[in-house]
Amino acid sequence: MTAAGSAAATIARLPRCEEHKRYPDGRVKRFPLRLLDLSPTRAATVYVSDRPFRVQDICIPRGTITLGLFWANRPYNVYAWMNRALSVPLGLYCNVCDGCEIDARTIGWRDLWVDVLLRASGQSQVLDLDEVPRGTAPAIHRHLDADVDCLLSRHRALENEVAAELAPMLRRLTAA
Repeated sequence: MTAAGSAAATIARLPRCEEHKRYPDGRVKRFPLRLLDLSPTRAATVYVSDRPFRVQDICIPRGTITLGLFWANRPYNVYAWMNRALSVPLGLYCNVCDGCEIDARTIGWRDLWVDVLLRASGQSQVLDLDEVPRGTAPAIHRHLDADVDCLLSRHRALENEVAAELAPMLRRLTAA
């Protein structure tokens, strides 16, 4: 049995919560998650994909465990798509955002369109710049530019920080 397979029973016992991804135009997307860890300023969640999907050249198979990290005081959140052994991320997907609110039942945040894909190879890719609507306020453009620069310049440091935060959570998931 894979580490992901042995984690299934643990994940099923975790409390349910919901991610509310708000867009500046008022749309909201909701995603069911399991809450892995919670503090007043940070939440860690688990999601098991019910279908395969692809982001750029990274294939995310059905059943992939995605660990999400959300911070109330940072301009981004991070999703780590874990390999089957739950030992290394297939990639880190960072959403530039603001207005993150965290409690035990809901994690809400405003998606500011732009995402950054951080690869284990050290390569980074800025995604979805074309989604920023014409006429977006200059202050939001400045926010986006600064936050993307931060993510790109902190690529390795952020990978190390995420790995350190996720390590005890992964041990908890795989301790059966």
